[in-house]
Amino acid sequence: MRLICPVCGAKMVEGKICRYCGTTQNQVLTSSNKKAKTELKLKHKNEVCYSTYIPSDVSKKKLILLTIFTGLLGIHSLYVGRMFKGLYSLISFSLAFVSQLFVVIAENNSWSALQVLNNINSIFAFFAMFALIFWFVDIIAVLTGKFKVPVVLGEDKYKNNKKEI
Repeated sequence: MRLICPVCGAKMVEGKICRYCGTTQNQVLTSSNKKAKTELKLKHKNEVCYSTYIPSDVSKKKLILLTIFTGLLGIHSLYVGRMFKGLYSLISFSLAFVSQLFVVIAENNSWSALQVLNNINSIFAFFAMFALIFWFVDIIAVLTGKFKVPVVLGEDKYKNNKKEI
């Protein structure tokens, strides 16, 4: 297994230790997404790093299915704790969808505000287009193992034992 250091982004030497920051393979393999979500809620962003290694508390199958089927709404980003990206996708796509419904209703009922609704719909559709791009990129990233998940690194038992001796 080839690991990339989630702290500095370098390749880990022989897959065991990062030569730049000292992060160990054991820390990456015992990292936790659940702890990262808690730290992000508490606004302790310096404790969280983003790793392409999917930790054991995130189901890879569930992540793939969420990305493919609900990714346009950002549900997969919310699942792993990437709240800003998930909420952006959810809100922008929902607003674009609702505004499009109003345009369809306005066209059928010959409302006088049709031009204003079309302009509003164009603005929402512009932002929803970015959500669509995020979705395609995330599908490719999840399927190729390049999707970054927020994690808190686990304890390194070797380092702790070494300090005690």
